[in-house]
Amino acid sequence: MALSQGEILLEEYKNCTEVLLNESRLFWSRYQVHLALNSGLLTVWSYLGGLPRSQLLQTGIICMASFGIVMAIVWFLNIERAYALSVYWTNRLNEIEQKLPPLRTFTRERYNNFWKTRNWFERRRITAWAVLAPLAFLAIWSILLYSSITTLFLN
Repeated sequence: MALSQGEILLEEYKNCTEVLLNESRLFWSRYQVHLALNSGLLTVWSYLGGLPRSQLLQTGIICMASFGIVMAIVWFLNIERAYALSVYWTNRLNEIEQKLPPLRTFTRERYNNFWKTRNWFERRRITAWAVLAPLAFLAIWSILLYSSITTLFLN
């Protein structure tokens, strides 16, 4: 039995909604993993920083700070990718809704009306706030790398 165009669009709509929800869950799972890894690495770095200095330990600390910078950049890029996917799937849902007249969940008009009633703090998208953590870790790791390198060369 062949499906009508409306049934196919409705099925695609359901699938796109499920993908959007799964992407949101994946975003927060990845976020927690990145936060835990960076926090753990920073804890290990601070422990090693308190040990008596040796050439090998200092080199390890520099490598650890460099790895922290790489991890923070990957974390930042994951956030930007998640945002791009969210925009893509939301736009696709909006396109499908235009072809299915009773559905109006993801329309631009509804979105604009919703945000008109919000204050400036609520208007920030979640990824705009979420990106602060990897940028903070990037700054911390950069400072630690700089201080480790200068300590190595000054001694």
